[in-house]
Amino acid sequence: MVQVVDHSAPLLEMRGEQQVEVTAGHHYVDEGAWAVDLVDGNLSTVIFTDNSVNVELPGTYEVTYVVSDSRGNLAEITRQVVVKDWDSEELDIILEGDFVTENAPTGEMVGSFFAVKPGQKLEHQFRLVDGEGSADNALFSIEDGHLRVTGQIDFEEKPDLAIRVESISATDARFQKTFTVRIGDAQVPTVVTGQASEVGETTAHLSGSLIDDGGNPIFRIGFELSETPFGQDENQSIVFISLDHADEIIAHIQEILPETNYHFRAVAENAEGIGHGESSTFRTENASALYGAIGVEGKRNWLISDWFGEVYRTDTPWIYHSELGWLYMVSEDQYSIWLWSKDLGWVWTTVDTYPYLYRFSDGAWLNFAFFTEDKRIFYNYLTESWELYDVE
Repeated sequence: MVQVVDHSAPLLEMRGEQQVEVTAGHHYVDEGAWAVDLVDGNLSTVIFTDNSVNVELPGTYEVTYVVSDSRGNLAEITRQVVVKDWDSEELDIILEGDFVTENAPTGEMVGSFFAVKPGQKLEHQFRLVDGEGSADNALFSIEDGHLRVTGQIDFEEKPDLAIRVESISATDARFQKTFTVRIGDAQVPTVVTGQASEVGETTAHLSGSLIDDGGNPIFRIGFELSETPFGQDENQSIVFISLDHADEIIAHIQEILPETNYHFRAVAENAEGIGHGESSTFRTENASALYGAIGVEGKRNWLISDWFGEVYRTDTPWIYHSELGWLYMVSEDQYSIWLWSKDLGWVWTTVDTYPYLYRFSDGAWLNFAFFTEDKRIFYNYLTESWELYDVE
């Protein structure tokens, strides 16, 4: 008796094409395979199929069919399934906001990503991915769907930047798309120099305006101040007053020199550079005997001099002395002063002689000796007598 040993594998054939294409998001129905064996007959019902196709993730997949006869002879074939990119009419990534000005600071938001199907927005995650159109990915990051700046952006180097983005659904559906981010050409800030007002002996009030920030955040803003015209002397002394960013630029300058011509101009700085306003000038007043007097806390326009006492200053030569009353003041310099009052007429005094006053009308020296609630009392050395005047 002759025994025939079966070493032949079953015949295994797939139904349909060996390579199949399907668009992402569409259903894929595998056509399967059939198998027969010389000994066992039809084995189609015992074919093992390994199908890893994910129609939500574009890529190339394999469907493997394996069958074995009763003697352990195996047959295996493979179908290739290509899942093509999503149809943009069915799934798309939208970037709302694709413009940013050069030199934008790290973290500045450019725009927001959304994954959409017709009529609805989808809950997707987004990330930057390598591939065609990803040349400038390193300049950006995506946080919670927001595209933000992370690198130095320069319009002159590249006015348009290319990024590639992938959206990922909760079911791992993925879709990639390239975007162009437009870059704005930043300029230096535009500022206008205003006027100098309330100019005193050592102080001045300067004003100006910020017209345009140039498309970038302002680093510093204020005024440049110089005793010489700008640009004439490289060693000129320039003071930059740093202020909070505001459309109106206002600064109160202190501790400058009396009887001095000053040049000033508004300035503002951003990443592109410094913008200057037109130059203007002012001159501080002559130094008076009140030079160095300081303001009295809580009392507007009141000054206190270490030798002359408390004085209320007006915008005119009239001052109000806390003890001498209303006086018309004319300063010779910062050490001497002429004063006129209705009681004394013109008197002269200095830092070294006060409270002694020289009266011009009779050449008498007066000693301001006492001050009460209702009297001002002087001693006249010429007549060797007391002079009393009512306090009004």
